[in-house]
Amino acid sequence: MSKWGERAFLFDQYDSWFGWHFLLTKKNIQPPELKTNYVDLGGVSGSIDLSEALTGEPAYKDRVITATFWSDDGTYDDREQTLRSIINCIHGKRMKICEPDCPGYYFLGRVRVTSVKNTLAYAEFSIEATCDPWRYGSSERSCTVSVENGELKEWKFHSTFAASVCPKLTVTGDISFTYDGITSEATAGEYLVAPFKLHPGDNVITVSGSGTLTLTFREVIL
Repeated sequence: MSKWGERAFLFDQYDSWFGWHFLLTKKNIQPPELKTNYVDLGGVSGSIDLSEALTGEPAYKDRVITATFWSDDGTYDDREQTLRSIINCIHGKRMKICEPDCPGYYFLGRVRVTSVKNTLAYAEFSIEATCDPWRYGSSERSCTVSVENGELKEWKFHSTFAASVCPKLTVTGDISFTYDGITSEATAGEYLVAPFKLHPGDNVITVSGSGTLTLTFREVIL
C-alpha cells in the first residue's frame, strides 16, 4: 500500500487517487535497456567491448513506463469530465512521476495518454511515459567535511548511485581540495564544477585549509 493510502501515481502535483479517484490497476516498469557497443575484429577471438569507452560507466536507453487506472466513482458524466481534466493535465507533458512501490524517488519523462474508456459502470485510462533511465531521489542529500588551521584531511565518500553525479559545492572559509588528480582552491561561496563528479563506489577527496566543504547532490538509481 502506498504512502498516499491507495495504489496511485503522482504526476507532478496530480495524484491519480486523491485528485481524480482513479486507482492504479496495472503497471509495467522494467529496467532500462543497456546501450552496448561491441566491435568484432577479424582474426581475433570474441569482440572488443567499447560500451563504456566514452563515460567509463554503463549507459542506458530511455525507460518506457506503462500504467492503467480505473474508477467507478460518480456518474458517467462526472467521470467524463474527470477524464477530460486528466488529459489536459498530463497528456504530452514532461513530468515527475512517482509510483507507489518506490517511495522517495521519481522518474522524469514525457507522458502520453494512450487510451480512455468510459461506460455507465466505470471508467479507465492508460498512459505511456518515455523517461530518463534513472530514478531520481525526491530530496537532495548533503554531507560536510571540516578542516582547521591548515590541516590535511582525506575524506572518503562511498556512493551507491547507478551513475556519476555532479554535486553542488558549498565552501566556508578558505580551503583547497584534490579529487581525481585535480586540485582546486576555493573561498566562501557555492560552486558547480563540471569535472567534479561523484562516481559509483568509493570516492576519495583530500581537503586542506580552514573551513568546510559541503557536497549537495541528488541520488540516481535504477
